[in-house]
Amino acid sequence: MPLPSNYDDPTDEALARLVRDVTPPTRLRRELLLLAPRSPRPILAFWLTALAPLAAVVVIWFSMESRQPSLEKAQADLLAFLNTDFELSTEPKPIDQLRTWLDARGAPADFEIPKELAAHLPEGCRVIEWQGHTASLICFYIEGGPIVHLVVFNAGTFRQMSSSPQIARKGAWAVAMWKAGNSDFLLFGETDSKNLLRLL
Repeated sequence: MPLPSNYDDPTDEALARLVRDVTPPTRLRRELLLLAPRSPRPILAFWLTALAPLAAVVVIWFSMESRQPSLEKAQADLLAFLNTDFELSTEPKPIDQLRTWLDARGAPADFEIPKELAAHLPEGCRVIEWQGHTASLICFYIEGGPIVHLVVFNAGTFRQMSSSPQIARKGAWAVAMWKAGNSDFLLFGETDSKNLLRLL
């Protein structure tokens, strides 16, 4: 095969003839590829693919946390409501009759209240709505003490709830919070913490 005649230098033409007749080693291409710098993209793509499920779990967790109702917010909002001239929807009745009334209206009714509190006849009850959650409100008159207000949410409404009662002070009010069975409870009373705890 004749070489192109565009070589100005005879030496170039001679080198071209030599190169044309050389057969490269069969492993030369593979060895050259091994020496070539590797792109980090395949490794990056691998880790992005591997970590994608974990990232999705983290996003879901943060989303759930942001939607979880705040117990502190509930205390403040419910206390503001209790300080209004609200009305109860029923007359004084035994607690079992109030459960039936609440259940018929889609409010939490499958709950057991502490024995000390259950010893007092309820003044009545009503249904309240808070941030998309339906709750039951039952008020009790305590002889020689204040009226206390029991708010019952479905279990799991508040992540911060514990089976051991927690007490918080809100000005002149005390709030006891606990979870039991199918319910989350908040008991409000314009009294001191010790008097509220005696009802639990």
